[in-house]
Amino acid sequence: MLINKHTSLKFSMIITGFTALLVQIIYLREFLNVFSGNELVVGVIIGNWMLLTAAGARLAGLFTKGVSSTAKIISGQLFISVIIPVSGLAIYWAKATFYPPGSLPAFYGTSLLSLLIMAPFCLVSGGLFTFLSTGFSALAQKQQAQKVYGLEAIGSFLGGLLFTFVLLVYLTTFQTIFIVSAINVFAGLLLVSDKPYGKLKRSGMIIFIFILLIIPFTIDFDALSKSYVYKRQKIVLMKDTPFGSLVVTQAGNQYNFFENGVNLFSSDNVIANEESVHYAMLQHKNPQEVLVVSGDISGISGEILKYNVARIDYVEINPYLIKAIGDVVGFDKEMVNVHVSDARKYIFETQTKYDVVLLNLPPPANLQLNRFYTDEFFGRVKEILHPGGVVSIPVEGGSNYLGDEAIKLMGTLYNTLKLHFKNVILYPGEGNYFLASDGGLSHEILGKLEKKNLTNEWVNRYYVDEGMAGNRAKSILRALDADQELNSDFNPVAYFTQISYWLSWYGQKIWWSLGVAILALALLFVFSGTFNKALLVTGFTASVVEMVVLLTFQIFFGHLYHAIALLISVFMVGLAAGVWVAEKYSFKATFLYFIVNQLLMGALALIFFLSIGKVSNFSIPELYLKTLFYLIMLVFGGMTGLQFSWVMKLRKGARATVSSSAYAADLLGAAGGAILASILLVPTLGLPLTAFLLFGINLLIVLILFFKKTILR
Repeated sequence: MLINKHTSLKFSMIITGFTALLVQIIYLREFLNVFSGNELVVGVIIGNWMLLTAAGARLAGLFTKGVSSTAKIISGQLFISVIIPVSGLAIYWAKATFYPPGSLPAFYGTSLLSLLIMAPFCLVSGGLFTFLSTGFSALAQKQQAQKVYGLEAIGSFLGGLLFTFVLLVYLTTFQTIFIVSAINVFAGLLLVSDKPYGKLKRSGMIIFIFILLIIPFTIDFDALSKSYVYKRQKIVLMKDTPFGSLVVTQAGNQYNFFENGVNLFSSDNVIANEESVHYAMLQHKNPQEVLVVSGDISGISGEILKYNVARIDYVEINPYLIKAIGDVVGFDKEMVNVHVSDARKYIFETQTKYDVVLLNLPPPANLQLNRFYTDEFFGRVKEILHPGGVVSIPVEGGSNYLGDEAIKLMGTLYNTLKLHFKNVILYPGEGNYFLASDGGLSHEILGKLEKKNLTNEWVNRYYVDEGMAGNRAKSILRALDADQELNSDFNPVAYFTQISYWLSWYGQKIWWSLGVAILALALLFVFSGTFNKALLVTGFTASVVEMVVLLTFQIFFGHLYHAIALLISVFMVGLAAGVWVAEKYSFKATFLYFIVNQLLMGALALIFFLSIGKVSNFSIPELYLKTLFYLIMLVFGGMTGLQFSWVMKLRKGARATVSSSAYAADLLGAAGGAILASILLVPTLGLPLTAFLLFGINLLIVLILFFKKTILR
């Protein structure tokens, strides 16, 4: 053994946490990229991750005898070094195999694939916690699971920092994957004993490390993996950015721009460019100042310039996308003022007034997009319009048939717009557009078109039937429910309706799945020991808070893709700090502190949830608000670490059984929290009811702990 076993085990613990955090983030990002995911998918993937890791830890507890823990740890880290790149490629292979080009991934199919692809890594990663706890406890001759828990958290924190500030900036996804694999082999190498065949084993592992480090810099696995997804298209540009994975492909003379697997737009799409511009511009007598939010500025700007406007402002948060548009298809940069900014932030802060605002955004399929369809946003858009100004909003739905979910979504958006604008009409064409203004609006645009002497390929007398468009719009509007709930930042009705609309394409309903998840959690709670009940609730509470932080961060800032690793790593450093405090200071009344901490978790969650909805990210500096989110993650991480450490001190029993069952209980609670928070609690109950529910659950476990303190096990 190259260094003493105590130090080698500690290093393995840190590397296990380091690897787990990096691989979790990579899985999240890749599933979002490949399967066009949203917060629903994020919640399910995190939930599946926790569930599988818990299963691995619990199963490993059944195999702590026989082969030494050290041998199992080495085998686990070698297995992980192989399975990480294999599973990374498997994500792309699965998309290409089960969802051919042009098809949208089904929710349950994506959930099942994530479970199967992540299972090998997560089961072994969870098992490593048990084997590391067993080996470290055997050396110390006392329970050391809490120290393993803390050291893994430190590794996760370091992984998050490295990913955010180094790996994401300088390396590709698969280069990162192979380097992490090599680090795991190195951790295993340090544990190899001198006998038997120690030198031979170490030599083989050193050669394996060099192979892992050389391969990703000689073979472009990122391009290879994406070629599975974008078949029969030439990949022109591929870039992992802080805002998402950007891919530009070429099919014939057309260029397609993708971000996180979503087709943002395609070049030379004459119909989309003309409809998105002319339906709105023709409603205004003399449009001069125009604001364009995202979209294909190369095609849109040409249509806008037909009106001899004085100003075109284009807002896009991703500078890499702007550069890609300029490099690949080009646009008139002298006539377009480009603002590299979050469009919502720009609209809330700008002092410029506009005649027309064109929103060229995908439907509200995630919370980042939902914030452009809310009561708060529409109210601010009206404030930056000149009198009689017009806003155009694309809305999803077929041109001939609209299902129940599409009608609900349109009803929500229509009612939310009507809250701020006197006139709102739907203009149906190849796409559907809501037009809103305090001035007059009409479907009769052909006379205005000819009066302005505009020449279009699609929006003209030969393709647009004003009468049919008007009748079609009236028919749809009559079907809308006047009492349909309004969409707001913290009551994202449109987001959840869009999710239901997505599920309806496959005839899938989500409620029975939620019922199964809730029933499983309830049964697990009932049949768990009292301390494991507490850890279930602790994991559930921390996970719900973590998901709410991620969701509200997305609402406020709209670039969770970049921040997610740092947010989770801050939670992990809090976890490590909680373990350190519990180990450093021995409290005589540990049980009392345990109960108080449990109740405090529920109370702080209640305060945070009730107050965050009242905060506007534009009423306080962005830095302060982001600091608040990181502080919440740090505090709840610390409280979770305290609870786990105190359980290790309070529970009696075989070390392997205690550590594996406690770790599993914590993770199973976290799995339930991640899934239910993203699917049910926040979208349907809202933050206030979720807050009281969370406080009630923590109060319940405190009462159970208090009344059963004499028979705790």
